[in-house]
Amino acid sequence: MAFQKQERTDTRYRHVVHLFALLRRMEEDAPGTLHPTVVRRLESGTRLSHIRRPGEPEFTTDEIRAMRGAAHRLVFSALRAPAATSTRRAPNPDVAVALHVLWSLSTGEPPEVIRAVTFEDIVATTDPTHDAAAAGMGHLERLIHLAERDAVDQYAVTFVKARAGQRYERIYRRANRAAHHAITATVRLTGPAASRGDTGAVWLTSADPGPPPLAERADWRDLPLEVWIARHVHRRPISLPHVYRRFRKTATTREALAAPTRYLRDGRRHTPGVFFSHYTTSEILRASAGRILVDAINEQFDNAVRLTVITPEAENLLQHGAHVDQVDDATFADLEQGTLETTVAACRDPLASPHIPHGHACPVSSTGDCFACPNALVLKRHLPAAVRLAELTAPERAANIEVWKARWRAVHESITQVILPAFPPEDVAAARAAAADVVLDPTLHNDLGEVP
Repeated sequence: MAFQKQERTDTRYRHVVHLFALLRRMEEDAPGTLHPTVVRRLESGTRLSHIRRPGEPEFTTDEIRAMRGAAHRLVFSALRAPAATSTRRAPNPDVAVALHVLWSLSTGEPPEVIRAVTFEDIVATTDPTHDAAAAGMGHLERLIHLAERDAVDQYAVTFVKARAGQRYERIYRRANRAAHHAITATVRLTGPAASRGDTGAVWLTSADPGPPPLAERADWRDLPLEVWIARHVHRRPISLPHVYRRFRKTATTREALAAPTRYLRDGRRHTPGVFFSHYTTSEILRASAGRILVDAINEQFDNAVRLTVITPEAENLLQHGAHVDQVDDATFADLEQGTLETTVAACRDPLASPHIPHGHACPVSSTGDCFACPNALVLKRHLPAAVRLAELTAPERAANIEVWKARWRAVHESITQVILPAFPPEDVAAARAAAADVVLDPTLHNDLGEVP
């Protein structure tokens, strides 16, 4: 424990966990092999703690664009080289790293999982014509034949997570363009060299410019991403650390933002527990979550602060002396006399508008905003104006939907979802028939983009 506190690494913790697992297996296979004291000690577990390193940030969109561009340029140049397949030479280390980058970004799998893929794990599906032409070929020969002719409709790739003991298959169709292209390029560049060595290994490199068949398995300890970035990514600086596993974080964040519910329900990348424990440190996810929370709060506030709708039944009760909290007697008296009328509705206090400091006349009383204002009072007589405004502010009439959302969405939804449903259908139908005769303020017509 003292050494672990001093080193601040998980090395000793992992050693102890592995030793405990081995001893437990020995006791399970042959009960009584271990001394009873050892068995009891195994039951209590290790006193060492798991030290988890801080979460690493995703690459930014600009960083991903710069690295993907560099990777594409290297791979494209390698594919265009005359000796790419004719000499059956494996790609040079920089091209191997470029292929790894493209796999990481397109599949979102961890580096160790990508590096464990063999050609036996890649199955290609094609149309009957190409299938017949490849009849009698071996698995790798057929794979290379189809890839070189761009005849693969889809790839089925089997991934293996050794530590978790998981084996799963993913399908990459032509619609999954990035992954499909990355796999095709890898087959074309490393497949011929693999066929000479009969190893089935996908990740082969050949640094020696001598004659083929010089190829060896990629040793990723000698292929650091940092060196590759320094050599080939010059458009912009890339944030530290330069490690392959950050690509996984970037892909996972992108998927979670695109469809969070499906991502958590699927559990393919992580269980919800792992995701919330280790991925919520992401600045991008936190920023997105903050925006969602603020939008939700604003929406709930807008829904809570509603105008007052006085239906014919409620108006009749008030006329016969009923008392309600929403409309006091003095306000209803002014409402009946017509002294609270605006151009489209009624306002309980025009000098207490939420749109301007107290004591000043409301500046939006003629613009239709009354129908989304908490000060508004809406009666049956205001329905024609409401119907007319609902027609004019319909989203399908908007020239720019983003402008509509910012300016007219609240008004339109208040009318269609709150005001009109509160009245009997026959009253709404009568108002619809009279809506064409409603005279709106000319400035309102101009705001809506119409000529009065």
